[in-house]
Amino acid sequence: MIWDVIGAIAEVIGAVAVVVSIIYLARQVRQGVNSIDNATFSETATSWREVLGLTTQYTEEFLSGLTQYTSMPPVKKWKFSSVMHGQMSNFENFHLKRQKGWLDEEQAERWRQLLIWYLSWPGVEQWWEQFFQIYTVQFQKHVSEIRKGLEDGSISKPDLGG
Repeated sequence: MIWDVIGAIAEVIGAVAVVVSIIYLARQVRQGVNSIDNATFSETATSWREVLGLTTQYTEEFLSGLTQYTSMPPVKKWKFSSVMHGQMSNFENFHLKRQKGWLDEEQAERWRQLLIWYLSWPGVEQWWEQFFQIYTVQFQKHVSEIRKGLEDGSISKPDLGG
């Protein structure tokens, strides 16, 4: 009889220990997810600032390239390409993070809208045709879907000003 009581108490203690362990693990997982969110936000901000720095440094080339990439002299093409490689790498990174669930839908949609803005420019379209193969197949498909939508009207072209 005493062993039955001791056994029952041990089972209760074991059950409580399991519940406490599950609560502890849940908190650890939540902290891990918050760390990933914070790291993603920080990385996003850093990569965006780097590209903005290039865009500022090469403002003339960037603005010319948006409309007339193919007719630019080689040095200006290279500068425009530097900005575009940085920006498209950011877009690719954001797209892949969204696919993995590391970027919330609202953020992902804002980046998608900015990508649509870029892809609406004739010079960016010309540039993409020259360099698309350096990006992942998954991102190439994403860009192709957007370009197709812009072409067939299922995605509205943004106002490019002027």
